[in-house]
Amino acid sequence: IKDENEPGLANWFIWIINEESEEYFETLTDSNGNYSFSDLDAGSYWVCESTGEDGWFQSFPANNEDEEWSYCQDEEGTNGYLVDLSNGQVLSGLDFGNYRFGSVTGVKFEDLNENSQREENESGLANWLIEIFREENGEEEEPLASQSTDETGAYFFDGLKPGTYKIREEERSGWRQTAPTSTIHHLIGVISGELIRGKDFGNTKKKVVITGYKWSDLNNDSIWQREGSDIEPGIEGWPISLAQVGQRPVEENGPVPIEIVALSLTGSDGKFSFTITPTEEATNYRITEETREGWQQTAPQESFFDIFVDLEASEITVDRNNAPLNFGNHQVVEQQVIEQNGPPIIGGSGSGSGSGGGAGPVISSSLISTLPVVATIPTPTTVVPTPSAIPVSDAPALVRQK
Repeated sequence: IKDENEPGLANWFIWIINEESEEYFETLTDSNGNYSFSDLDAGSYWVCESTGEDGWFQSFPANNEDEEWSYCQDEEGTNGYLVDLSNGQVLSGLDFGNYRFGSVTGVKFEDLNENSQREENESGLANWLIEIFREENGEEEEPLASQSTDETGAYFFDGLKPGTYKIREEERSGWRQTAPTSTIHHLIGVISGELIRGKDFGNTKKKVVITGYKWSDLNNDSIWQREGSDIEPGIEGWPISLAQVGQRPVEENGPVPIEIVALSLTGSDGKFSFTITPTEEATNYRITEETREGWQQTAPQESFFDIFVDLEASEITVDRNNAPLNFGNHQVVEQQVIEQNGPPIIGGSGSGSGSGGGAGPVISSSLISTLPVVATIPTPTTVVPTPSAIPVSDAPALVRQK
């Protein structure tokens, strides 16, 4: 069917032959693709076109299966018209449609910045299977053709009749498609002789995000209080490390190697995060925190988390035992007391006073855990002799009153 946007083809060879007399006439189409024959005798005629034009194929008229033979047929399977012409009759609408094959090309590339567009520093991906399908009446047929991308990531399909096609790439484990963005395929409409460019496919290596928190365990119970009146805050600026755990010892009966592969500082809410690229082989990782003087770890029980990363994972927030990846620490207060005229009496019930070698202040043992951190006041360096060392003549008199 000739549509409004389809131009006529000029200088195309058209010929007719009288079926009985075999009288032959020929002409060329004009600039609009029109042709005509006049002054013909009544009779039956074959109206044919030449398909000798390089790269052109006939799309109309359709093959008449009832006709076993035609003057128009050649090695290209060209069809024509068999018409009966009466004296004075004018026949019209004996059109011929022709097309050239179309083609499509594109590139498969690694989308490093995941913006769905190929940048100069993003290389093509070789040996990636691309398939093209023909759509008829909205239904997808079997793959019309398939090929692997070349060393530059490029693919090319030619020999495409005008029509609607879908182009798809193979899905691969560990990769995520970023282009095209709206669907997983390119839907194209091929017209005669057209080369369609830029039907690219972008992919990025799949990422796994590992997240957890670091919190201040104020009540030292190993449980993070995140709600209520006694909320325990996250701790900012604490280094957390991610290490890859080897599969087996380097030496027989030796330790399993552990290699730190990433570091993260906790944010204002205590959150830490790692983004890694999984491999084809599932991998074990260990998450540890920095130890600090004055802090005691309360969670986890083993002081680290072991996690398992494979290609199916996308986000990890728990360890292999399904425990949240949260580190708890309790700040330990250094116990310091003021010394006065000798060591304090811990847990005593009396009182001490006076000068010389008297006992120091009495401090309840239950008070020690609540003492604030204070500067230590050193014991005076002046040496006070013990009573036994004082001469009797110099000893002060004790006055008793009744």
